[in-house]
Amino acid sequence: MRDENGEAKIVLPSTKQEIIVEEEFARYLPLITDKSVEKAEQEILDQLDPDAENPEFYLVVDQEGYLCLKTEVIRELEPPPGTEILGCGIDHEHVFFESRISGSPLWQE
Repeated sequence: MRDENGEAKIVLPSTKQEIIVEEEFARYLPLITDKSVEKAEQEILDQLDPDAENPEFYLVVDQEGYLCLKTEVIRELEPPPGTEILGCGIDHEHVFFESRISGSPLWQE
């Protein structure tokens, strides 16, 4: 999970996306396995439109202290007739998907 420069990265098996592990998440590395990353990525991909482009993944810590893989998809909506102002909830919505990759939680200080 570390490259030749010592930078921690997670490479997603299906999309081949490389996620640089920021310092705040580095202490989770011993709790992550290739299998947990593969499972989380697949769980998210299974929920997405198969014709959509590969999503951009990033890392977050959930409310219970687990490190998660996360992505956001913007879905287009049909605005009500006569709508002049467009924006979130009117012509599009943000939908988030996440899945845990750490085997146990840690709490950020």
